[in-house]
Amino acid sequence: MVASLAHGAIARQIATSEPPHQQVRAAERLTWIEQFLETTDSPIAVEDVLEKGHAGRRWFQNLWRRTWRMRPRIGLIGPNNLKGLGHQNRDLMKSLPIAEWLTPESLATAAEFLSMRQARRIDRFLRRVDVLLFIETPFFEGLPRQARKLGLRVVCVPNWEWLHPGLSWLHDVDLMICPTRRTFAMLSEWRERFGFRWELQCCPWPIDIEAIPFRQRDVCRRYVFVNGTDQRHPLRLDGSPTEVRRKGLEWLIAAAWRLPQIPFLVWSQTDELFDVPENVEVRRSTAMNADLYRDGDVCLQLSRWEGLGLPLLECQAAGMPLITIDEAPMNEHQPVAVVPVVDHELLELWPRRWIAAPRVNPDDVAVTLAAWFGRDISQASRAARQFVEREHSWKQTRSQMLQWIVNESPNGERTE
Repeated sequence: MVASLAHGAIARQIATSEPPHQQVRAAERLTWIEQFLETTDSPIAVEDVLEKGHAGRRWFQNLWRRTWRMRPRIGLIGPNNLKGLGHQNRDLMKSLPIAEWLTPESLATAAEFLSMRQARRIDRFLRRVDVLLFIETPFFEGLPRQARKLGLRVVCVPNWEWLHPGLSWLHDVDLMICPTRRTFAMLSEWRERFGFRWELQCCPWPIDIEAIPFRQRDVCRRYVFVNGTDQRHPLRLDGSPTEVRRKGLEWLIAAAWRLPQIPFLVWSQTDELFDVPENVEVRRSTAMNADLYRDGDVCLQLSRWEGLGLPLLECQAAGMPLITIDEAPMNEHQPVAVVPVVDHELLELWPRRWIAAPRVNPDDVAVTLAAWFGRDISQASRAARQFVEREHSWKQTRSQMLQWIVNESPNGERTE
């Protein structure tokens, strides 16, 4: 009854005219309370096909591996596609000793649609590993809980914009490795406000620098914009539709109309674009990320939000200075210039996940781009590559990340 009354009070608070950031905090409290009002649970179907004696075998396997000082086996679950999440998973496979990789593309994406054969495949995956690792989502609601029951360590690399405190699987995570300072700050606050018991580590996310060759840029003659899949999120608080696009393509196009003398190159995985002026060339994105940064001199990324934002790092690895908006985590990546944020609006990215999305003025975008066009960027180009090598390379990060994942001390001992 108390939870129900609090739920109603907070729901009314969200509907008020408070600033968007305060409304987001109220929405987070609301989703956290809703956990206690839910009467049904949807555990993963794999629980129904576990063989008898499974827990005993797990105990014996753990004892055997500890006796012989064998490093825990890491199991990765996540997609292998051409989106940012797929690129991150492939980097993990290349850079860490991943023992098993289960890709959801070949399985149903909801537990209720799992066949017995698919559930057994997940069960075999869990039996072969000691650590469950995933980026952003475990894809199956009860998977972290089942992994914990079987004695596995559960490690998540969270993308902040897809989380809300009401997600039941959050309670079954042992370690959160935050890829940005913005994510680390949010989850640190949640741990205090909602009582989550994760270990928290902050690790500026590494990228595969060797796969992106450096090219010295000397003068800013053309801007490059990576549009990706051009995700659109149509709901405001009042339910009214919008044409809000995560990458901020509409701001770039508006600025390009104001700057007919400046050429732009837009890479996109979709053909649903705005009416573009003649100074904007549009190309279809390729499977090789390095191709996106071969032409052009300065990378412009106007994302309203990013969990990480691979193009903000990849462009700098290629020697392109970065211009972005003055909002975290985009402004964490050492841009040479930022476009000021004028205000925020409340948007629902998906059910129960509200964020305060920043807005910029296209005139400010145009002024910033005009100021850098034609400038000598030689030093900025070298500094961009050095920044990524120093703070976002697997060479610098691999050992520490692996110790966190397998729960080892620097001397190789397991920590408890």
